[in-house]
Amino acid sequence: MKNQRESVVQLPTKIVARRMAEEDAKVLRRAPVSPLDRYQQSIARCADWKIQEMPVMTLPRGLTDFLSLELRDRGNALIEETRQLNNGFVGVFMSEVVALMVADFELHDLRERVLKWTEEAISEVVYRYRRQIQRSPYDAYMHLSDAFLGDIDTRIAHGEDRMYQRVWGSVIDCMAYLMIEACFIKTGYATLKFDDSPAHRASLIGPITKNQGEVHAFSGIQNLFGVEPAAYLKAVVLGKH
Repeated sequence: MKNQRESVVQLPTKIVARRMAEEDAKVLRRAPVSPLDRYQQSIARCADWKIQEMPVMTLPRGLTDFLSLELRDRGNALIEETRQLNNGFVGVFMSEVVALMVADFELHDLRERVLKWTEEAISEVVYRYRRQIQRSPYDAYMHLSDAFLGDIDTRIAHGEDRMYQRVWGSVIDCMAYLMIEACFIKTGYATLKFDDSPAHRASLIGPITKNQGEVHAFSGIQNLFGVEPAAYLKAVVLGKH
């Protein structure tokens, strides 16, 4: 390990850990109003754990079936790089790892490369699945989500024995948003419209509103993956109507 790892700034680990504990306490004090709030609170309540050595893992077949060999190999190489990073912390408590890696060059570089790969991978998935998306946007999203999103989430990104979520946790959000954008927003099947009131209240429009079951499911999906804030940023803040 490179001298307690290369850092942008040398922050005392205890101070960083205390600040993170304070932020967790704030999360727990808030009344949960969405699935995302409940998820954040469940993470904050998790007990600390020691990092365990991880075996070799690869991307799920449900994703690699859509990818070129080059994208598949790059993705698997990034997982392996994450494994090596994880195994450098075996026996260390997760809270210490989080505090140590707040300003870690290696971590940030790896996360950036993983997110860049994610954008390229989902772009290829969407292109190869474009006919199904045009034919049935809701079913297409659910199929893709079942094919690989859940597997990457539970098998790779998260787990109380590793630190992979420091890299792959953001991948889940990125993958989900890009698929939601491709299947619902860009097809016009389900979009959010913001009114001109000071609060810019959002309303769901599009063919999806004819199916209440899909509306209910989409509401849960957008709450979990933070679709409304991203749509608000584009439509209201940046003015991309």
